[in-house]
Amino acid sequence: MAFGEVPRAAALKADVVGDAEKVVDAILACQSCESKTIHVVVEGIVLCQSCQAAGTSSLAGATPAPSANLNVTCEGLITDQTKFSFSADKSGYFYAELGFKVSNNTLDKPLKSSHVQLVSSPLANCNQTTNINNGIDGAALRSENKRLSGNHYKAAIYAAGPLAFRPAQCQGLQRSQLMGTHQSIFTNFNLTSW
Repeated sequence: MAFGEVPRAAALKADVVGDAEKVVDAILACQSCESKTIHVVVEGIVLCQSCQAAGTSSLAGATPAPSANLNVTCEGLITDQTKFSFSADKSGYFYAELGFKVSNNTLDKPLKSSHVQLVSSPLANCNQTTNINNGIDGAALRSENKRLSGNHYKAAIYAAGPLAFRPAQCQGLQRSQLMGTHQSIFTNFNLTSW
């Protein structure tokens, strides 16, 4: 029986019996039922990979990517496939409450069926997607056993990422930064023409 059907059935029964107290009891029971379901939340951070780390999976020297846009796609939880869109805050942090709830015995379902993908970055100097932590392919959610509880509210908080965009072009790098540990490859070339 669905969540919304419980009070209607009790209200109909109370209407037939003529007892208004049963309607109040049904509403209160419904509120306690609601507190037994757990909201699904995804959190993480979106960064801008440094030019020094470009072409690698390193996030050394990365900075936040404010207001980055992301999607969470979940398969088989609400419909065959449901997509949720959201944005990171000014620090690149995202906290997105998805549009469904789970019970204690189904907490693993979002882990198996949902993933986060980078969509776009409003930063003109850092708007190329990377597949660091599967930001393009879809980063799987992971449980860090984080829970949030309040008055009539419970949430299971899953993590994804960190995810990253990269600059389209890195200008102003020194030759030694571009060559990095591969300097021996360039020893036979004349690099003075740069």
